[in-house]
Amino acid sequence: MTQRSKITLLVWLCLLLTAGARGFELGSRSFFDNPPPARMLYPRGETASLQGKSALEFQWSDPIPVNTGGFEFRLYKGYTTTEPNLILKQNLDRDAGSFSVGADKFENGQTYTWTLKRISDDGRKSDLVYNSFTVIK
Repeated sequence: MTQRSKITLLVWLCLLLTAGARGFELGSRSFFDNPPPARMLYPRGETASLQGKSALEFQWSDPIPVNTGGFEFRLYKGYTTTEPNLILKQNLDRDAGSFSVGADKFENGQTYTWTLKRISDDGRKSDLVYNSFTVIK
């Protein structure tokens, strides 16, 4: 192989590797740049007691609060997170670490699923996190 052929092959290889890496870009952001999801704290895969309470407080923590623009909270009846089962959808401020829902929204013995998305300052959304629980009144 001649020196010129080696250089040509090396140039083509560099171009192919660069093109492959750029293939994952979406606009000016990388495919892997979505913000990390919030960490759900309560209720989480358990029963939630509303005995003697007027509301159920949902709690989470934000792993990287610096770039958080807010949160998208949803509550569903049952395990299926589709529009017909949606009870409540609420956009929350960046400083929110909890959200209370009135006890009148819940039925004794019924299972519910809540979902949360972290929204960054520039509008990108994290992966959806969700958990289900059964209410005891």
